[in-house]
Amino acid sequence: MLSKNFVDNIRFQYRHIRDDQTAQFTSPTVRVRGTFTDGGSNAGTVSDAQDDYEIQDYLTGQKGAHTLNFGTRLRVYDDANYTNAGTNGVYVFQSASDYLNRTPQQYQVTVVNNNQYTARAVLFDAALFYQDDWKISPRFTFSYGARWESQNYIHDKNDWAPRVYLAYALGHGRPKTVIRAGYGWFYERFTVPNGSYGVPYILQTIHNNLPANSSTPSNQQIYTVTNPTGYTETSPGNAVKPPNPTSSSSAPTFWTLAPNFHAAVDMQGAVGIDRQIAKNITGNVTYLYSRGVHQYLSNNITAPFFDGPANVYPSTPLTPPSTNIYQYQSGAVYRQDQIIATVKASLQHLSLFSFYTHSNAKGDTSGVFHFASNASDPGQDYGRTSFDIHDRFLVLASYNAPYAFTFSPMFVYNSGIPYDIKIGSDLTANNQFDARPTFANPSAGCAAPLVQFGHYCLNPNPVGTNEQIIPYGLGTGPSNYSLNMRVSKVIGFGPRLKYAGYGGPSHHHGGSGLGGRGLSGNAGGPGHMDAVTPHKYSVTLSAYGENLFNHENLGVPNGTLNSQAFFGKSQTLAHGFFNSHTAGNRSIFLQTAINF
Repeated sequence: MLSKNFVDNIRFQYRHIRDDQTAQFTSPTVRVRGTFTDGGSNAGTVSDAQDDYEIQDYLTGQKGAHTLNFGTRLRVYDDANYTNAGTNGVYVFQSASDYLNRTPQQYQVTVVNNNQYTARAVLFDAALFYQDDWKISPRFTFSYGARWESQNYIHDKNDWAPRVYLAYALGHGRPKTVIRAGYGWFYERFTVPNGSYGVPYILQTIHNNLPANSSTPSNQQIYTVTNPTGYTETSPGNAVKPPNPTSSSSAPTFWTLAPNFHAAVDMQGAVGIDRQIAKNITGNVTYLYSRGVHQYLSNNITAPFFDGPANVYPSTPLTPPSTNIYQYQSGAVYRQDQIIATVKASLQHLSLFSFYTHSNAKGDTSGVFHFASNASDPGQDYGRTSFDIHDRFLVLASYNAPYAFTFSPMFVYNSGIPYDIKIGSDLTANNQFDARPTFANPSAGCAAPLVQFGHYCLNPNPVGTNEQIIPYGLGTGPSNYSLNMRVSKVIGFGPRLKYAGYGGPSHHHGGSGLGGRGLSGNAGGPGHMDAVTPHKYSVTLSAYGENLFNHENLGVPNGTLNSQAFFGKSQTLAHGFFNSHTAGNRSIFLQTAINF
């Protein structure tokens, strides 16, 4: 407290994160597209040590009708990464029949030069912000501000993010309806993911660096052999490593960062309405529009250029490049429309919270490691994104029973996740085997070798057909639902507090209003999920069960068209709600929390 109207909040955090993994088998990996993976671990031995430092200095002041917020955030990521990933080699087969015939389409192996197993990078980013919450009248609040961000290692060093927000209450006296609207830009830093496992972003370009000249070798060089011969196994899936991966017939691979790389920007606009439906019931409906530019993807910039008709494959196979240069780029886009509705009810012993979202999203990337299927035209992958889940629904109840017991059931549902359909071939010579089939003309019916998919007829061998390539994300996975339950018991002890408003720890955070990435309203989440104790100290015993009925929630189906019997079928279980680390089967967690 600097003064009656001025507060300075300074925070410092240091974290040391250590991740280690050791491969159990070092024989070459055997990967049959869309069917199975066998052999040794291509991820190899990894040891990643991060030292993260973060300091925040946020100041808040009040002057008349204005509440001012400004400050800074500084972050440093010091990451040292040891890896021998890929040194065991990997054989890639297009189909099960090719595997049975011992004819792989590709062999890839990493060669480490001069014992350069370790890469280190120190990444730094900084941010400054200013915001003014101006209460123009008792019914009208107007907020405006801006944020500036920057980071090292990328070309883009000057990011400005404007923000504006307003809330207006309708009616007189104690209004029951509030209209909210907002617009803002939000940047996604290209930094080491917190607690990352393996080789993140910038370190990849250091491990597999492009040498400055021919006399200076890269630290780790990936060699690719197309249509290798002499494949042998000592036992099923236990392949023999070839003797000379650096021969003239193999193509080296390097990783770089685009010279014009820009931080990804999410531009969001939202308008919503809050309404008090009854004495203890409130609701919110919001429309949220999101537009993303400079979104991240990967591309093979040495793949042959193809300038033929749009959305069709070359009439003759392209020649693979003699060198593959993979590059992190920031030229992708996305667009998303969302309708978000929430209802919250608070009764004497029972609280209810429900949340529904309808969404439509299209873009031409699925994240940093999404490779453009056509290096000459990344926009050819524009289609349904991996987060284009049309419907999500959640209802959560919390009942405070006698003897400080609390019962909290939760039902969650989401519609199917989009997935891409591929044929397991490399028709654009980008070294990724991510070509999609084409829409066939079933003049004589959709007979073999054509494949029936819903009401579409797909051609898995489209070279020279002049047929249209199917859009990205054409498939839709199965919908999933789960009934979860949390039961807790609070035991209070020690001196009684003067005011018995203590609520204990909360184990769930939710919200609604004007959507994600900073545009938030006041509808709130479900609140505390444990009983209240008037004592200074407490112990909370809880049991949480996911998917109590053990409903079979299936994962994303196999999208490889040439995987024969496996195509279109789920071979995994979906993960639990809220990104649980367990699969979608029934799971029980026990927890003890001490509050003092």
